[in-house]
Amino acid sequence: MRRLGRPAPAADPADVAETSELFRALRRLPHEQAAVIILRHHHGYTNREIAFALGAPESTVASRLAKAKKRLRDELRWPDAPGQVVTRPDTVVVLEDGSQG
Repeated sequence: MRRLGRPAPAADPADVAETSELFRALRRLPHEQAAVIILRHHHGYTNREIAFALGAPESTVASRLAKAKKRLRDELRWPDAPGQVVTRPDTVVVLEDGSQG
Protein backbone atom coordinates (compact mmCIF):
# COMPACT_ATOMS: atom_id res chain seq x y z
CA MET A 1 0.00 0.00 0.00
CA ARG A 2 1.34 3.41 -0.89
CA ARG A 3 0.47 6.58 1.00
CA LEU A 4 0.11 9.93 -0.60
CA GLY A 5 1.33 12.81 1.52
CA ARG A 6 1.63 13.02 5.27
CA PRO A 7 -1.21 12.49 7.70
CA ALA A 8 -2.79 15.63 9.08
CA PRO A 9 -1.50 16.60 12.53
CA ALA A 10 -3.75 15.80 15.45
CA ALA A 11 -5.83 18.63 16.88
CA ASP A 12 -4.27 20.48 19.80
CA PRO A 13 -6.23 19.52 22.95
CA ALA A 14 -6.14 23.16 24.12
CA ASP A 15 -7.82 24.29 20.89
CA VAL A 16 -10.46 21.59 21.22
CA ALA A 17 -11.15 22.56 24.84
CA GLU A 18 -11.47 26.26 23.99
CA THR A 19 -14.20 25.55 21.46
CA SER A 20 -16.25 23.37 23.79
CA GLU A 21 -19.61 24.38 25.17
CA LEU A 22 -18.35 23.83 28.71
CA PHE A 23 -15.32 26.12 28.23
CA ARG A 24 -17.54 28.91 26.91
CA ALA A 25 -19.90 28.51 29.89
CA LEU A 26 -16.96 28.62 32.33
CA ARG A 27 -15.77 31.89 30.78
CA ARG A 28 -19.18 33.44 31.48
CA LEU A 29 -19.02 32.64 35.20
CA PRO A 30 -17.90 35.29 37.70
CA HIS A 31 -14.13 34.94 38.24
CA GLU A 32 -14.51 33.76 41.85
CA GLN A 33 -16.86 30.95 40.82
CA ALA A 34 -14.80 29.91 37.80
CA ALA A 35 -11.66 29.77 39.94
CA VAL A 36 -13.15 27.38 42.50
CA ILE A 37 -14.65 25.14 39.79
CA ILE A 38 -11.29 24.89 38.00
CA LEU A 39 -9.31 24.33 41.21
CA ARG A 40 -11.77 21.70 42.49
CA HIS A 41 -12.68 19.73 39.40
CA HIS A 42 -9.72 20.21 37.08
CA HIS A 43 -6.84 20.35 39.55
CA GLY A 44 -8.45 18.18 42.24
CA TYR A 45 -7.91 20.41 45.27
CA THR A 46 -10.12 19.99 48.32
CA ASN A 47 -12.35 22.80 49.54
CA ARG A 48 -9.97 23.32 52.46
CA GLU A 49 -6.97 23.66 50.14
CA ILE A 50 -8.86 26.09 47.90
CA ALA A 51 -9.92 28.15 50.92
CA PHE A 52 -6.32 28.35 52.10
CA ALA A 53 -5.04 29.33 48.64
CA LEU A 54 -7.69 32.02 48.14
CA GLY A 55 -7.65 33.28 51.73
CA ALA A 56 -11.39 32.70 52.05
CA PRO A 57 -13.44 30.71 54.55
CA GLU A 58 -14.15 27.10 53.58
CA SER A 59 -17.88 27.82 53.72
CA THR A 60 -17.41 30.58 51.11
CA VAL A 61 -15.64 28.13 48.80
CA ALA A 62 -18.48 25.62 49.23
CA SER A 63 -21.04 28.32 48.50
CA ARG A 64 -19.20 29.49 45.38
CA LEU A 65 -18.94 25.90 44.15
CA ALA A 66 -22.65 25.29 44.64
CA LYS A 67 -23.61 28.52 42.86
CA ALA A 68 -21.20 27.85 40.00
CA LYS A 69 -22.46 24.29 39.51
CA LYS A 70 -26.08 25.45 39.49
CA ARG A 71 -25.33 28.19 36.99
CA LEU A 72 -23.44 25.76 34.72
CA ARG A 73 -26.25 23.19 34.95
CA ASP A 74 -28.83 25.83 34.05
CA GLU A 75 -26.77 27.28 31.23
CA LEU A 76 -25.85 23.91 29.74
CA ARG A 77 -29.24 22.36 30.57
CA TRP A 78 -27.70 19.42 32.44
CA PRO A 79 -29.81 17.34 34.84
CA ASP A 80 -29.62 18.01 38.57
CA ALA A 81 -29.70 14.40 39.72
CA PRO A 82 -26.43 12.45 39.91
CA GLY A 83 -26.49 9.19 38.02
CA GLN A 84 -28.29 10.56 34.98
CA VAL A 85 -26.22 10.12 31.86
CA VAL A 86 -25.36 13.25 29.94
CA THR A 87 -24.08 13.05 26.40
CA ARG A 88 -22.51 15.93 24.58
CA PRO A 89 -20.60 15.48 21.32
CA ASP A 90 -17.68 17.67 22.44
CA THR A 91 -17.58 17.03 26.19
CA VAL A 92 -17.02 14.09 28.50
CA VAL A 93 -18.86 14.63 31.76
CA VAL A 94 -18.08 12.68 34.92
CA LEU A 95 -21.10 12.67 37.17
CA GLU A 96 -21.08 12.75 40.99
CA ASP A 97 -21.50 8.97 41.20
CA GLY A 98 -18.32 8.45 39.15
CA SER A 99 -19.96 7.35 35.92
CA GLN A 100 -19.17 9.08 32.65
CA GLY A 101 -21.75 10.90 30.64
